Amino acid sequence: MTNTATAHGVFDETTYDSAPSSATVTFAAAPALSLVKTASPTTYTGAGDPITYTYTIKNIGNVALAGFSVDDNKIAAVDCSLASASLAPGDSTTCTATYTILAGDAVVGGSVTNTATAHGVFDETTYDSAPSSATVTFAAAPALSLVKTASPTTYTGAGDPITYTYTIKNIGNVALAGFSVDDNKIAAVDCSLASASLAPGDSTTCTATYTILAGDAVVGGSVTNTATAHGVFDETTYDSAPSSATVTFAAARP
Repeated sequence: MTNTATAHGVFDETTYDSAPSSATVTFAAAPALSLVKTASPTTYTGAGDPITYTYTIKNIGNVALAGFSVDDNKIAAVDCSLASASLAPGDSTTCTATYTILAGDAVVGGSVTNTATAHGVFDETTYDSAPSSATVTFAAAPALSLVKTASPTTYTGAGDPITYTYTIKNIGNVALAGFSVDDNKIAAVDCSLASASLAPGDSTTCTATYTILAGDAVVGGSVTNTATAHGVFDETTYDSAPSSATVTFAAARP
């Protein structure tokens, strides 16, 4: 842009003009872009969990940018196929990618941090954003299940022993320890031979014996025991869903 000016001055009531003077200022292109990377979800519970990343690219310069791409240090190819072909100053567009959690990520205290840089083109030159990072963290989900079985499943009289087996399984994503079982008809369940610790997916057993009472040994009689298992993670005790087993009176034929 060029501006031209003329100055004026007065002498003896007459106005005199200067010669014109001009000044020119020129537009300085300042291409620039920013990147904000976000993750969804921000936590994971195990290997194989997918994490979706969104890369928001914004034109923070003063000229239009085009040809957008993103490099991510943990993802081979970021998808910018749906990004805008061109961005005017102040406008934004997005790219996306998915990262699959690895076994090595799924540990207590584990996390995954991805760092990415966006690129845009002006006048055949590529410009880079500042790096942007997103961190997702491992979420511990302690859980256990209990399956209670009886042997035998029938009885014929008072004094018959019924042996219960309590199979405890770690169905969470962290190791559990300190196993115990409460049973509504048995004073003490024996977990002395149970594993000291269970990795996710592993199982162990406790046992107990119930002696049939005279009141149980009647036609149509049965005994139902309900139990709940307990395991410890990080000094907190977690309970299984209850599990029941029923044994029935079998009348002996004369």
